This record gives sequence, C-alpha cells and structure tokens, in this order.
Amino acid sequence: MGNLVIPVSVAYAFLSQHSVRPARPRGRDRRLLGIETDASRVVAVITHVDGCDKAAGEPAKVVDSVVSVLGRMAFDFGLWSDGAVPLLFVCEEAHRYAPGDKSIGFGPTRKAISRIAKEGRKYGVFLGMVTQRPAELDATIISQCNTLFVMRMANERDQNIIRSAVSDVATSLLAFLRSLGTREVFAFGEGVALPTDCALASCPHT
Repeated sequence: MGNLVIPVSVAYAFLSQHSVRPARPRGRDRRLLGIETDASRVVAVITHVDGCDKAAGEPAKVVDSVVSVLGRMAFDFGLWSDGAVPLLFVCEEAHRYAPGDKSIGFGPTRKAISRIAKEGRKYGVFLGMVTQRPAELDATIISQCNTLFVMRMANERDQNIIRSAVSDVATSLLAFLRSLGTREVFAFGEGVALPTDCALASCPHT
C-alpha cells in the first residue's frame, strides 16, 4: 500500500517543517519596481494618478488596479528578500486613492498600502504619503506614519489631523503653519531628533 500524501495549504504551512515563501520575483517584476539584480541602494517606487486620469475613461478603476498591484509587488518583494533591497513606496496625491471615506472605493489599494504601512518596515519596505489634504487620508494609514514633513497649511481640519499625530512638545509649532514660506517645512517624528524647521533645496532645472 502506497504512502498517503496530503498537500499542505499555504495558510497551514507553519504546521509542517517546510517554510513557504512568496514566489521569487521575475525579471519583469524587478523592472517594474526599478530593481537591479545586484541592487544595494534604496529604490523608490513612485505612484502618481495624473497619467491614469488622462489615459482612461474610468480613471478610478485604473488607478485602483495599478497602485494596488504595485503595492502588493513591493511588499512581496521585501518579504521574499528579507529587506535586502530597501524599497520606498511613494504615493503622490495619496488622498485620491487612499481615502478615509470608504464609500469612494479603492478598497484593494487601501488594503495594499495599509499592509505596507503596518508591516512593511520589518521587510525593508517603507511608505511615503504625499498629499495636500491629510484630513481626507485613511486614518489607519496616517497613524502609521512615524515622520511628518509639514508645509504651509491653512485648513483647520487638516491642521487637526497633524496635531493629533505629533507629540505635545511639537504642537506649539503648528501655530506657525499658516505663515510658512515657500519650501519651508516643519519636520516631526522619529526621523528627526527634535521638531525642526528646515528649508527644502530647489531642484535644478533639467
């Protein structure tokens, strides 16, 4: 009588002696993420919605599909590589596809970005959210942002979101948000030793 072989699903793989890892990223996946074969530098994956708005009749569906797939690929690559190639996943105009209002949609994108925000740092996958409307961002995602760079901000609702995310020591600086100059930034959080007022260098014209 032959041996009975019972397949073990990925969900219950921890019961067996064999570890289950995500599939090794193929060359196409590496090219999409901008990763060289021997990369040791930080790779930035920048997502922006303007191109999808111009290229599609239903931009919301296109953006949801593209950004959610890129987010899952970035997380899976970090998980597979154990953080060997640090990834920075940057979401430009993030309030448009990671909104706090769930009725707008973007469920798959919100799920993918939330996973990076909550678990990505363990695998060398980091998240950068760029927005002019922080009050419209998903609360779970913004609560996981450890370092904030805040520019001039007049809207009281947006200021309240920032105020809830910084320490009591730093709240006194928020009174000056309305008067910040061009390229002037307040930095808060783990990335700086103390709340700091700094100025961004202008980019050279190319």
